[in-house]
Amino acid sequence: MASSSHQKRPSLGLVDYSDSDNDDAEPATAAKPTESTSLPPLPSKFHDLYTAAPRQAKEDDPSAHGHLNSAEVAKIGHLLSVARSAINRHELFHQHEVFKLESFLYSDLGTQLPLHISMSRPIVLRTDQRDQFIASLERGLNKAGVEPFDAHFTSLDWVPNQDRTRWFWVMRASSGYKKQKQSPLTNLLAMCNSVVKHHGQPGLYLADSRGNMRDGFHVSIGWSLGEPTAQLREDIASAMAGGREGSDSGLDVELSALTMRCETLKVKIGNAVHALELKRAF
Repeated sequence: MASSSHQKRPSLGLVDYSDSDNDDAEPATAAKPTESTSLPPLPSKFHDLYTAAPRQAKEDDPSAHGHLNSAEVAKIGHLLSVARSAINRHELFHQHEVFKLESFLYSDLGTQLPLHISMSRPIVLRTDQRDQFIASLERGLNKAGVEPFDAHFTSLDWVPNQDRTRWFWVMRASSGYKKQKQSPLTNLLAMCNSVVKHHGQPGLYLADSRGNMRDGFHVSIGWSLGEPTAQLREDIASAMAGGREGSDSGLDVELSALTMRCETLKVKIGNAVHALELKRAF
């Protein structure tokens, strides 16, 4: 049996609707939020907790594209547009050829995708090896002493995957100068290859017969399931150069002006992304 209370309860106030007969009453207006109330973009470490890309924000968030600002991303997007136009013109003269170039800048849902420079092949680790693998990378990174650096882009090229089932349109990357024997990218790769091989996996960009590290660093900006023909590659390269042989004012020259800030080595294992920061020298 439930007990009841006979105390007087406070009455609830009714919503104060305006009198329909009062013509002098001013209509209520919703206050527009000011720009100061908008939240800042989330840090890049937050997005590492999720495999899905974050929703695109109005603010310029360089970390969403590998520390490239919106103007630089727009330039890369323009490269893709010019390449697709060249592909369309090529197909008009070669109607039996169909080539589709997909973008790596945005997902199918329109969210930004981070650009990166690969430091390893896809590798297979046992569950009991994963923590040890991350710990080995952390020790190797501290020992290598690689500080944050800028990657520069030198040219555009086509690169297949190991099974040649996909072809990637890439921006060739470099982090050093000709006078430097060891660049930050080369040092990072040597460290990653050492850890990967220690766990019984093949390295990436293996050294040539003379022991020199092959320069295969790149950032993928587009991909296709089919291999581009030699003529299609030539047509796209001509479009990048402005259609003039030997031109020094084409889009390939604008590419060399782009830089990408590299501050983190990221390792994706399963659905988790581990971010290892490059430490600055004190």
